[in-house]
Amino acid sequence: MNLTQIFCDADDFCQKFIPEWKKTRLEGEEKITRARARSICESEIITLMVRYHISGYRTFRWFYQRHVQKYYLADFPGLPSYNRFIELRQMSLC
Repeated sequence: MNLTQIFCDADDFCQKFIPEWKKTRLEGEEKITRARARSICESEIITLMVRYHISGYRTFRWFYQRHVQKYYLADFPGLPSYNRFIELRQMSLC
């Protein structure tokens, strides 16, 4: 599967799902503020997670450090470090 196609599908999903998901959240969950701005969006996180599952790598760490940071820098200009990506992934929909 093409990386661009995965991103387009993930972006379409996020544009439809996230507004509906925010409507069903509890009142206290909406007031979460971030200390830093994100360098990567939900669609990009989902794209990398889907690409990992297709890739055949045994661990996500190897995939991210040996493949993503080497070959996908042009496709993801705001690509964070591995540790920061894990933090962002935990706060996302995945």
